[in-house]
Amino acid sequence: MKPRRLATRSAPVGIAVLVAVAVLGSAGGAVAGSMITGAQVKNGSLTGRDLRDGSVAGADVGDGSLSGGDVGDGSLTGGDVADGSLTGGDVADGSLSSRDLADVPAVWGAGSDQPASASADDGVQATTTFTTEKGFLHLTATLEAEDEAGSAGFGSVLYRVVVDGRRVTPVHHVEFTAPGATVPGALTAVVPVAAGQHTVALLTTEAGTGSVVQARELTVVYAPSGGGTVTVS
Repeated sequence: MKPRRLATRSAPVGIAVLVAVAVLGSAGGAVAGSMITGAQVKNGSLTGRDLRDGSVAGADVGDGSLSGGDVGDGSLTGGDVADGSLTGGDVADGSLSSRDLADVPAVWGAGSDQPASASADDGVQATTTFTTEKGFLHLTATLEAEDEAGSAGFGSVLYRVVVDGRRVTPVHHVEFTAPGATVPGALTAVVPVAAGQHTVALLTTEAGTGSVVQARELTVVYAPSGGGTVTVS
C-alpha cells in the first residue's frame, strides 16, 4: 500500500501573517527612504501655516538671522527684552521724548565758586535745562556776595529764580554792612510744571556798585506728584 500524501493547507490567519511579513520586508527600505528632510523641501515653500504654534524655539533660529522686518510692529514689549541688553546705540537719535522715560524723581544742579559781577540787571549766576513729565520742581538757590573794599557806600544784591523765563520767587536781597564782608543768601520754592523742556536760572541784580557774587549753587528736584504754589514778585 502506497503512503498517502497529506495535503498542506494553511489557515486564513497564517496566510495573512505571511503576507504582512512579506510586505513589510520588501517595503521597509521604501518607508525609511520616504522620510522628509530639509533638503527635500523647496526654499521658501513653507509658511507660518505649515508650522505648529509654539513648535519653533530660539534654538531653531540662526543667531543674527532675524531683523526688525521679521518682527510685527508693536509685537514686542519690555518683557521681550533682557534687562540691561539695550544701550544708547540701540536707540535712534531723537526717537525718544519725555513720554518714553519713566516718570520718576530726578535731580539737576548748577553752580560755581568763581567770583562774578552781580550785574546791573538780571545777570545769570547759574542755570540748568532738562525735560520732565507734568509734576513739580523743588528749587533751592544759595549764594555768597560781598561789596568790594574801596567802593563808595554799602550796596546790596537782589536775587531771584526764574523757570522758563517766568519769575517764580519773590525778590530776595543780601545787604552789605562792611567792605569785603561776605554775606550769604538762600531761597526755596516749589513750582508746578507741565510736561516738556524746562530751564531754571538764578539771577542777580546789583543795587549799588562793586558787588561781587563769590559763590552760587542752584539745585532742582523733580517730583511727579506733590503740591505747591507760585508766588511771583
